[in-house]
Amino acid sequence: MTMAARAPPTDNAPLLVVELAVEGMMCMKNCGSTVQSALRSVAGVASAVVDFERRSARVECEPGARVTADDLVDAVECVGFGAAVKPSTLEQEGEQLKQQQATALTIELLVEGMMCQKNCGSTARRGRPPARRAIEDHVGKAEGVLHCRVGLISQKAEVAFDRDLVRDEQQQLRQLIQDAGYKATFSHVVEPGDGDSLELKFTVTGMSCAACVGKIESAVGKLPGVTKVLVNLPLNKAHVHLKQLAKTGPRDVLECINGLGYSAEVALDTTDQNALSKSEVEKWRKLLTTAMLFSLPAMLIHMVLMYIPPVEKVLMTPVFNSVSIKLLLLFLLATPIQFGVGWRFYVAAWKGLQHGSMGMDFLVVAGTTMSYTYSFVSLVGSAVHENYHGHHFFESSAMLLTFVTLGKYMESMAKGKTADALSELAKLQPKKALLIVEGKRDREIPIELVQRGDLLRILPGANIPTDGVVKSGSSSTDESMLTGESMPVAKKTGDYVFGSTVNQQGTLVIESSCMGGESSALSQICSLIEEAQLHKAPIQAYADYLASIFAPCVLGLAVLTFTTWLLLLSMDIIPAQWKLDLGVSVSTGHADDFFLSILFAISVVVIACPCALGLATPTAVMVGCGVGAKKGVLIKGGRALETARYIDTIVFDKTGTLTVGHPSVRDVVVADRAYTPRELLYYGASLECVSEHVLGKAIVVTATEHEKLELQDPTDVHVVPGRGIEGTVAASEVTSRTTAANVMVGNSEYCEEKGIEIGEKIRAHMHELELEGKTVVVVCVENKLVGVIALADAPRPEAADVVKHLKSMGLDVWLITGDNLRTASAIARQMGINHVKAVALPGEKASQIKALQSQVNPLTLKPRVVCMVGDGINDAPALAQSDIGMAIGAGTQIAKAEADMVLVKSALTDVVVALDLARVVFSRIKLNFFFSIVYNVVGIPLAAGMFFPLIHRMMPPACAGLAMAFSSVSVVISSLLLKRYQPPVVGEVDLKRQVKEDAKVIELKNMVRQRLGPSHKTYAPLTNSDEVRHLM
Repeated sequence: MTMAARAPPTDNAPLLVVELAVEGMMCMKNCGSTVQSALRSVAGVASAVVDFERRSARVECEPGARVTADDLVDAVECVGFGAAVKPSTLEQEGEQLKQQQATALTIELLVEGMMCQKNCGSTARRGRPPARRAIEDHVGKAEGVLHCRVGLISQKAEVAFDRDLVRDEQQQLRQLIQDAGYKATFSHVVEPGDGDSLELKFTVTGMSCAACVGKIESAVGKLPGVTKVLVNLPLNKAHVHLKQLAKTGPRDVLECINGLGYSAEVALDTTDQNALSKSEVEKWRKLLTTAMLFSLPAMLIHMVLMYIPPVEKVLMTPVFNSVSIKLLLLFLLATPIQFGVGWRFYVAAWKGLQHGSMGMDFLVVAGTTMSYTYSFVSLVGSAVHENYHGHHFFESSAMLLTFVTLGKYMESMAKGKTADALSELAKLQPKKALLIVEGKRDREIPIELVQRGDLLRILPGANIPTDGVVKSGSSSTDESMLTGESMPVAKKTGDYVFGSTVNQQGTLVIESSCMGGESSALSQICSLIEEAQLHKAPIQAYADYLASIFAPCVLGLAVLTFTTWLLLLSMDIIPAQWKLDLGVSVSTGHADDFFLSILFAISVVVIACPCALGLATPTAVMVGCGVGAKKGVLIKGGRALETARYIDTIVFDKTGTLTVGHPSVRDVVVADRAYTPRELLYYGASLECVSEHVLGKAIVVTATEHEKLELQDPTDVHVVPGRGIEGTVAASEVTSRTTAANVMVGNSEYCEEKGIEIGEKIRAHMHELELEGKTVVVVCVENKLVGVIALADAPRPEAADVVKHLKSMGLDVWLITGDNLRTASAIARQMGINHVKAVALPGEKASQIKALQSQVNPLTLKPRVVCMVGDGINDAPALAQSDIGMAIGAGTQIAKAEADMVLVKSALTDVVVALDLARVVFSRIKLNFFFSIVYNVVGIPLAAGMFFPLIHRMMPPACAGLAMAFSSVSVVISSLLLKRYQPPVVGEVDLKRQVKEDAKVIELKNMVRQRLGPSHKTYAPLTNSDEVRHLM
């Protein structure tokens, strides 16, 4: 919720006043001053005054400050108090936004020069083009500018500004962009409501190469109100984004795509993707069957029967003048293929020419038409002149179209397999649900009819139809489809269950939290994978550009080849023996020169293939995203894959990322010999019974589960957030006192505020515990320090191995945490991390990431490319700021995570898997490009006859067509091989062995400390069922 849009400061501009309701303050001296200081530290706050009596805070923001209500609420919550904006402030905010909207105007400008060479390298390395940042930063800081957004690929900048403060806006904004180093021209004024986008999804069949993708994106993008078009060739999908107020609708888009020569319809559900793929395969199978029905007899005549003398004599018998039986049969067999099977290519090529685009279809049509037309002219000449001896090769055009159709058939089958991961996930969605109807028998209904709040019965062995909360019953579920973990997960009343997971032995009654499964965990995963497959990697832009100019370049090369060979042959530069090697008689003079030249030109046109270039990236991204999903790693698109390839710095959060996120008591140290560790633990745990603090809960768990103590509820409790808790605790059988005592538990600062002295010996002991990475709290009874309790969050068993492996991959590893420096440094030492940033609030973590990005990596001498690994919630700002944000243990919060990669499980080893998979996929993309480029670089010169002087052989058009057909198939198969990906093995962890080793170490420590008496007791780290499930 934004309180104030960007506006320039003016002398007479009124201050924006915000009223906050603050909860949890116990006094003004400590609590009130803490809140007041926190609010004043927010950038853009002019003043903050806390009223303890009214439990409120009044904040005045500077004019033009970019302060949001969430910023202020977060500042209060970060120091341990609750806060909410009062309604009056919301009304004031609404009025101010209305006033700004009344004078605001947004215009769009076309920006030139953002794809220049100086930015290309940085774009690939960082995933964030400097051009975009330079313009956004420079223009966004100008007086009167509310915001500036720049699109690199679209070459556009959208600038919102206050009309009262910006005069002659077109000239002024153009000048600002020019000052940033780029040329801009005015495009149009963005109408109100244009920012709201509507997405339409379509399935498109008939696309053959990257040129088809560009053709559709270009044509649909020109429709009024269309803001973005994303077309995926392997998926046969198109996503069209429209402005909410645009008159363009789905019918217009369908008419546009169908008008280009493709077949489009409104997208089917993901579950029907298999049907669509099978339909595409079936279409090409029918065309291939038809082609082979005619081409096989033609090949039999030309390649077999003509070498049997008696049969050859019959086939060469004239029918009419010089037209033989063979020539007539080949004409009759080739014509249905040329205009029956080939009609699909003719239509696509014609539609492409109408829209200024030439792709694979055009090249196929050009090659086969030249071959067929030349043969047909020879046929007519033979029919007209009795002694005409022209050349013909009807069989070449027939075989050429057959081989191309065979290639497209194999390609469609292979492309269908690239989407297997998505189809397999979609199949897991149950089709039915068992609805509980009050007073009646349970009713089975389709999953589409399930509503939020429905009570559903889940029988043993059944798939859970949708996400929900268990209302009754207990069981365990198999969540391997979601997390990859095979261990059953216990479920009882109040627990959350996920749709499509398998209920095992018990019967459950759940309350549905989704409508028809549309927002279940499985549907979110499927949607994320599909969206990821639509978003192109930056490197794909270069492939699309090459594909767009490919056909014209090939036609130019074909003309050059024809002209060159015709000149060489006609001028007798070519030796006579070479003609004999080609099977051409030299006695006819130069009559066959045109024939040979046209053969070379046809081979050049046919062998060239832009399809392989267009399929190199999207097929690899599709398969890579699918493999990642099976491994529990969800990758949000090609950009994330490409950027992850260049990661050189990785930053970890501590709590819940490098540690398990559940602190437990490790040490109880008695400072007064009159007390025992059990007594000390009793006082501390009894007081913390009423606390919601995570450390307090850990103390209670140790007292009740380890020591089996019966705790007493405290009275007269007083809580000081961020400091500690104080109250009266009754005596019990474990206490030496027989009467109730005043007890205080908190940090050392709270102890000193109370005037309680901490001895040098105990202070040194506390320092030693903190160096071990533990958090220390003091326990005071009747204003006297009697001991300390040390707690620690257990490091993940695999964390040290993961850090070691990341370093072996050449990454610089950092730790950024909100804990104190001693604790953070201790954890870092255990993990082998050399760089630590401590005492960082959530907002400050983003600043630390930004600072790292501005540094130059000493190894690469380039700006750091930073990956942030966090829990996806508290670390959202840092995840968004980093080049690659990786949310670990996000569970079902997939769509909401501010991350480029989501690790569904809590296994830290998946960080290694994610980065390694990204490197493998990007390497495969480069290998695909290598295949496709080398194929054309070698194939085109070979077809053009450049190697003829060495080998004295030419490539027949039919063979060129076969090579072209298999080039794209080879690229798809190369991408499919990613399915064999095996993640790297990171040091395996045996949890039971680890716990046993910890127990032995603790036993040794206790033996040593027995000499000092029973004043120090050490505890093994506790593990609950959730931790065991996450770690095993």
